[in-house]
Amino acid sequence: DFYNIPVNDPLHENLVLQHQKEQLARNRYDAAWCPGSGFIFKRAAWKKVGGFFERSMCDDVYFGWSLNGAGYKTVYVNACLQSGLQPETFQDHMKQRRRWFVGGMRNAKHLRLGIGHPILNGMTTMQKLMALNQIPKPYLSTVFKAVV
Repeated sequence: DFYNIPVNDPLHENLVLQHQKEQLARNRYDAAWCPGSGFIFKRAAWKKVGGFFERSMCDDVYFGWSLNGAGYKTVYVNACLQSGLQPETFQDHMKQRRRWFVGGMRNAKHLRLGIGHPILNGMTTMQKLMALNQIPKPYLSTVFKAVV
């Protein structure tokens, strides 16, 4: 949940679609993504996948993919357990979304789009598709929302 959402939320910064609707759909495939500081995990799982990939701009997403690749399920719990801030200006919003997009593309490149990379061996086909679907979404969805 975010406490600085502008009136009428023109860019849908509350992320309801991503954090609630889409995540609930991802639960069907045990492929919920692990956003920022809003997730918990077992230490043994963290150790098994080698911790966070700190060279990634989107290490949280990479970590979630690594968990799926190691055979772990990632599940979204539909409850507000923390609160945070969204960017204050359109420029900052686009900068954030661009970072998420570029970070996702770099993750995908590093992981060879999920084809034959050992980190992702344990992923199901649907988990791989969910991961690829996640890459362009932050940036493109903002552009589409701004246009509509």
